[in-house]
Amino acid sequence: MTLAIFSVGHRPSTRCPDKMLRPFANTTLTDLVMAKLKTLGLTYPVFFAAHEEVFADKAGTWGVPFVRQSLEASLIGGPARAIHHYLEAVPYEWVCLLNASLPFLSVPTIRAFIAQATAHGEPTPAFAVVEQRDYFLTANGTPVNFDESLATINTKVVPPLHKFAHAIYLFHRRHFLNTGQYWDWKTVKYILLPDDLELFDIDETWQFEAAEAVWRARQAAIPLPAKAGSPLAV
Repeated sequence: MTLAIFSVGHRPSTRCPDKMLRPFANTTLTDLVMAKLKTLGLTYPVFFAAHEEVFADKAGTWGVPFVRQSLEASLIGGPARAIHHYLEAVPYEWVCLLNASLPFLSVPTIRAFIAQATAHGEPTPAFAVVEQRDYFLTANGTPVNFDESLATINTKVVPPLHKFAHAIYLFHRRHFLNTGQYWDWKTVKYILLPDDLELFDIDETWQFEAAEAVWRARQAAIPLPAKAGSPLAV
């Protein structure tokens, strides 16, 4: 079994311009994911994929191997096969893909996810999910997880649902390249993660600003990597 860990960065973002490189407290989202990759690199092969040279420079500073993404791949939102075309040129059987926009996602959580996905020796395709205990409707107002005759809207009694965490993906490289899908949706293993700050995903400017404020507030209590070369990770 050969497994490598990848993360991907790109500059274009309409919802949060230049989010990977703009100052985030005393660091950047790119530096934070590089720090995690550097630490994970003590156990697994790790790579950062991007098109722009600024990311290659960051990777070089951190000592993280860089994989060049095409310009087209760096500008599109899908399909996934086109975005991750660089996987054609790597020799690893299995790929663990990390979302670079989760500043609080920790190395222990990533390691625990991989451990669950590889618990029986050979990895199994796995996707991170979180539990949501609330009342959900379809777009046309049809109840999803409750009966319309309910006599309470207390969230403690409603059946929970799971949703994609968009944090960690583990899949067989050849299956992905051949089918364009990360896995067979009938057999993928869903790994439940705590729905807490670690999974706060930055897509929009208000999320960037909120995460940055929390980051600043936590720095005094939790030492976090702020510069290239640090062996620590969030």
